[in-house]
Amino acid sequence: MSLTLGAGQSVRLDLEAKKEEKFWKLKSPLDLFSLQSSVNSWLKLEAELAKTQNSLERGSSLSLEDDFLTSLDKSFTSEFYGVGTKAYWFSVWFTNSKNKTLVWMANRDRPVNALGSRVSLSRDGTMILTDVDGTIAWESNTNSTPTGAERAELLNSGNLVLKDPQGKILWQSFEFPTDTLLPNEPCTKSMKVTSSLGRGNFGTGYYSFYFDNDNVLRLIYDGPEMSSLLAYTD
Repeated sequence: MSLTLGAGQSVRLDLEAKKEEKFWKLKSPLDLFSLQSSVNSWLKLEAELAKTQNSLERGSSLSLEDDFLTSLDKSFTSEFYGVGTKAYWFSVWFTNSKNKTLVWMANRDRPVNALGSRVSLSRDGTMILTDVDGTIAWESNTNSTPTGAERAELLNSGNLVLKDPQGKILWQSFEFPTDTLLPNEPCTKSMKVTSSLGRGNFGTGYYSFYFDNDNVLRLIYDGPEMSSLLAYTD
């Protein structure tokens, strides 16, 4: 992108990426202000596109302040989600949802506290979420594999995955759901979908949906004072 002021007070904006030219004739200071606003918008967009990434390489990290992953089709974003100023969760949500509709959380029962927290893909291939004081709030179990994870990647499905150097998935958020099942996310016997405690409180709630030992899909309420089978499928 280049901005050139011509002798006749015309302004030319070359958009090289699109191979087209646009011209404005400056007739008033408002026109110049409008043009400057357009240029600033383009520069801001270019900065955002340069910053957008869908993967995290081994040895890299995402900070709570301003780092995030976005799926290639821009449907999902993975970033720290905060309530107030002292409770943050590393999460995945629908990018274009008005209020950041969450679909997965790494540390639902242990939010990190403040600026300075980060999620890292360590040298041994483990994904680790650390609080501002360095304590571990959550980690994947990929350090026991022969090679460990080479990179983390947010897929267009909303699945956050860890892959080895050959691209094999070693760990995926789809196998550890919180309170949401996305399209194409399988519900298997090893999984349990559990509600949150309430609006703004993302801790593990009292309603669970899972396969029991008899391979029957059940919806259970397990509260502090009683438990109840609400529904099941044969």
